[in-house]
Amino acid sequence: MRRFLGRATRLVAVAVAAGTLLLTAHPAAAATSTSTEGEALVPGATPFQATATVQSGSIWSGGKQMLVKVDSGQTQGMISNTISLPSPSAAAYHVTALLTTGPNYGVVELKFGGHGGNYFDAYSPTTAVKTVEFTDVVVFPGSNSTTVLSVLVASKNAASSGYNAGLDKITMTLQ
Repeated sequence: MRRFLGRATRLVAVAVAAGTLLLTAHPAAAATSTSTEGEALVPGATPFQATATVQSGSIWSGGKQMLVKVDSGQTQGMISNTISLPSPSAAAYHVTALLTTGPNYGVVELKFGGHGGNYFDAYSPTTAVKTVEFTDVVVFPGSNSTTVLSVLVASKNAASSGYNAGLDKITMTLQ
């Protein structure tokens, strides 16, 4: 009996060791999604004919958003800052942006690393947050799995009284 128990103990130890090897041989799955709050982009933002401020209110996630205001007398403006990506190489993303709409908001374009084409007319008679989906957004990351996100306002709906843009949150998911 003692011989049997000794052998069984060794078999269990070998099985545990093998299981440990199997578990450590497969690293944890890499992240496939990343989110950035708009207000986190305000510090260190690079403006072009615009200003970025943190705006507080109960309608935004975390109670804040990044408000982009085009400088007085200008018809376009842009704010840029770096965001993290889940992939270190070029990849297609599904982008979910929580953007603010309102009576003085313009047509917003999101650019990733200088590449754009992701437009949204942010005019509405009342202020609200809208979930905007962009698919097949190809991003070529810079160093350290990052890219420059630019929020550009270059036009406006005829009914809008201004050129504001509001970014509450952006989520990028690998496709």
